[in-house]
Order: sequence, then C-alpha cells, then structure tokens
Amino acid sequence: MKYKEAFEISKAFGAGLVKHGVQNATFVCIFSENRPEWILTMDASYLYGYVTVALYDTFTTDALEFSIQNCKAKYIVCSKKNLIKLMTCSDETLKQFELVVFFDEVTEDIRPHKDRLANLGVNLLTFEEVRKEGEGSDVQFPEIDPEQLLYVCYSSGTTGFPKGVMISHRSFITNLVAISSEGSSYTFTRHLCYLPLCHVFERMCTSCALLNGGRVGTFSGDVRLLSEDLRSLSPTVMIVVPRVLHRMHDAVMNEVNKKGIIMRTLFNAAWYLKRLCLIKEYGFGLVDTIVFNKIKRVMGALDIEQIVNGGAALPADLHENMQVLLGVPIRTGYGLSEGGSGNTLNPFKMQHIKYGTNGYPLSNVEVRIVKVPEFTDPGVGEIQMGGTCLCSGYLYDEEATKNLFTDETHTWIHTGDIGKWDEQNSLLVVDRMRSIFKLSQGEYVAGDLLATYFETSPLIEHIFVYGDSTRPYLVGIVIPAIPEVARFLNKGGMSDEEIKAACESKQLNDAIMAQIAEVSKEKKLLGYQRINSICIKHDEWTIDNGILSPTFKPKRKVLAERYKKEIDALYAAKK
Repeated sequence: MKYKEAFEISKAFGAGLVKHGVQNATFVCIFSENRPEWILTMDASYLYGYVTVALYDTFTTDALEFSIQNCKAKYIVCSKKNLIKLMTCSDETLKQFELVVFFDEVTEDIRPHKDRLANLGVNLLTFEEVRKEGEGSDVQFPEIDPEQLLYVCYSSGTTGFPKGVMISHRSFITNLVAISSEGSSYTFTRHLCYLPLCHVFERMCTSCALLNGGRVGTFSGDVRLLSEDLRSLSPTVMIVVPRVLHRMHDAVMNEVNKKGIIMRTLFNAAWYLKRLCLIKEYGFGLVDTIVFNKIKRVMGALDIEQIVNGGAALPADLHENMQVLLGVPIRTGYGLSEGGSGNTLNPFKMQHIKYGTNGYPLSNVEVRIVKVPEFTDPGVGEIQMGGTCLCSGYLYDEEATKNLFTDETHTWIHTGDIGKWDEQNSLLVVDRMRSIFKLSQGEYVAGDLLATYFETSPLIEHIFVYGDSTRPYLVGIVIPAIPEVARFLNKGGMSDEEIKAACESKQLNDAIMAQIAEVSKEKKLLGYQRINSICIKHDEWTIDNGILSPTFKPKRKVLAERYKKEIDALYAAKK
C-alpha cells in the first residue's frame, strides 16, 4: 500500500466514523492484533482528533470488561479473532457501544454475534462499509490543542487490573521528534511492526518509520514464524525485548554446536576477530562475507542496520555476543508508558554503546535518581522522570494519578524502578521496585535481574527467582530449554514422557544447579543472591496463558500463585 492510498483510506474511514457521531476527543477503542487496519485507524485519529483507546488482544474477559467500562467508549474497532473475544463480555458491557467496526468480512459464523449486538441496540459494520460511507466527504479536520489527549494506553495488567495511561499530543510529538533526531532515522526505511501496537514503544517506532517515509510490515502473530517475517520484509530496524534476542542467540549457537570441530573453530575464530575489529574500529566486511552474512541471511537479518531493545537491559555478555554476531548497533533503552515511550537510549555508534546499560536521556526527557531508604548502595535509588514526555495521568483515577506524580506540580513522576548512573553517566536500571524483595535477614534481592543472569545458562529457558521476608534464601522455578536438555542427555528427540522424567531427575537438577553456580561465580553474586534449590517444570510461559505480559515480561504475582505448592515444597525440604 502506498502513502497516498493509505491517506485516502484513513481520511475516508475517519469521515465515516464522524457520520456515526465520532467527534474531536471522542474515545474509540482499538481491539486487534497488529495489522494494517490498526495503523490506518490510528492515522485517522491524527486527522480527526478522536482519542484511540488501545486494548491488548491478550486481555482476559475481566480485564477487557474493566477497560471498556473504565474508558466509557461508545465505539470500538476490532478484528475477527477479537470480536469473538469481545462477545464473551456481558450484555451490560456491550450495550455501552453504539458502533462496533469489524476489520473483516461478515461471514456466517459472525452473524449470530451481529444479531446479538443488534438486539442490544449496537450496530455492527465492516471497516470497508464505514470507509465507503466517508468517501468524498467534506468533513473538515479539527484544530488540535497540544494538551488534548491523543490516545489512552491501557497497561498490560502485570500487577492487577489495567490502568489507562493518558498520552497527549504534546507528549507524543515531542517523543517522536526526540527519537527521530537521534541520528538514526534513516534506518527506519523498513520496519517490522513486531511488538503489540497497543504498547507505546511500538506505536512510537511505527509512527517514526512513517514520519521518515519508511515501509512498515506487520508481524504474522506467530513467534515461531518470526524468521520468515524477517526474511519476507528484510527490515532495516528491529524493535525487540531481551527474550527475542535470547532466542535468536540460542538458535544460532544451537546450529553452530551441531557442526564439526573445524566449522566450530572457524566460527569462534571469526567471532573473536570481528570483536577485535569492533573494539579497534576496523572494518569487518571480509569476516562478514565469509561467515556471518550467511547466518544473518538465514535469520532474515541481512539488511538490519540497528536493533533497539526495550523492556529491560540486556545482560552485558548477550549484548556483546549479538552485536558482534550481527555487526550492527544494538541500542538498549529504557522507558515506560507513563513516560510516553522510550526515554533513554544508547548511542548509534557501536563503539560508544555501553554493554548492559540503558543509555542516555533523550532530548525531551529529564531523569534523576532519588535515594530510597531500602537501598544503602551509593548512587542507587528510584528513577524519577520529568520533561515534555510525561503522560497526563491515569484515566478517571485521581488517586493513582496523585501517586504517580511526585507533587502537585506534575513535573516529575515515580517510575517504580531502581537505578543508578554509571561512570560515563549512562543509566543502569537495576530492577523494578515491585520485583525487589527483602529476605528474612534484611537483605534486598532484585529477582528479575538475577533471572536475566541465570537465563544465559544453556539449559535454562526461563527461571522464576523467589524469596520473601520470612525466608533466608532464594529458590527457583526453572523451565528447561528442551533442545539443550536433549543434547545434554544425548537424545535426538524427546517425548513428553521423557521430558517429564528428565525434569524430575537428579541428573538434570544437578546440571542446572551447576550452571547457576557458574553464573553466580561469574557475576560475583553474594551469598544471599544465590539460589539454594530449584524445581524443574515442563511448562510453557506464554502471553496467551497469562504468565507473560504482552511485552514478554513474566508476571511475578501470577508465577508465585501458580507455583506456590512447588515453592513451599522447596523450602520444606530444607528444614
């Protein structure tokens, strides 16, 4: 689709909505997976001033009903998959709408839903029908006040019911300009829209690509097909979270380890040579041609010019390994919905990137570290944020908004994250405050940070590091990396029964504990930061089963409840 066509579709669709009563500042929900119509609906909001309310397509029915009722929207656009999920809501919730816009065609399986909505007084139209209603319209674009709401982003519900973060036009535009002016906008020529568009960072990066005349392709929705999506679009920039880079790294190393000793030796030699070239700022084109371009081509990463990592800092070793492997800047950053998007970012030049850190504040962002009583380490405290990037608060929640800002001037916000400045004044995020807990001897532990360390172990896919104020040591719930387990046990493949037996075996438990001990020694962890015992489970942690947030962050509260019996058994066994 060309830009002119996209503009005409967005213009007509927005005009069609206006004919159904949508006005400047009207709330319109978007409930869909990433797809072109999501972006076109977003673009129409820029023209007509309506406020888009982004709802994650992974919301449970309870979270969905809460968000709909909370925002009081009378209009919603959705995909076929999510229309079916929307119809699990109560009649009371559905009666709130005047119009449901359906991205797809109305097929026979959809007609019962259309009839139910009609009986509730709700009109169901397709995206195409609304677009045709708006064709040739002379509806004028309204003037927009910079402080007017642009969109409401509901949180992913990691810590309970979602909260609606209000983003103004001023916040969005200043963030968009700040990111585009980072000396890297030319790389947004082809962008894979991979993270959920509900997330402020993906929306910002997709908009950045469009601002700079780039091409945008949407993720197929299946993480197992990510390599195919990459090969199809050949993006020049990729927005990721640490879990994606972990998977890419593990996939490459698994293939390398299958090769004979000559090929493994060649790969290792090429890696060290390329690392030296990066450090010394020498060219490495020959090494790429001989070794790494073949790997990048298989991954669909041959044209990538930069990778931007958000969500959490990368472990320094993974950061370096992937940057050497791909030969492009991997720019870790830091941000949160309440800060409008990405708020800090590492430089574009590879030699200036500090591994394991979260970079420097963008031009519209102020950051300060404020001491908190729980942490005595010099320079460590809560990250507080200010600047034109900030959100306007939480929708219809005065108490939460009051708690978000540090005072009544609304100049600074509490991020709830702990961090410090390194010796080069780059931000280092230690962990989220809600994932930091105190052990019975009074020591504080950053559970999620430790998990990122331990997940570099070959045998570990995921780990939940648990502790509380009644216990003196840590335990862990481990989800094993099955391909590595099979290799460890000298098996070509494993049935579910074999995997279950392996997870319960002392052999695998000892091997994983040995790898955890090795990482603990390498990271120079203190005694109270080391895991005392583990339980290995053959489970899946996914967005769909509610364990991971839409940005692939584990939900600690959900994990603690799900594995309470196993955690209690680990502590009981040590008595």
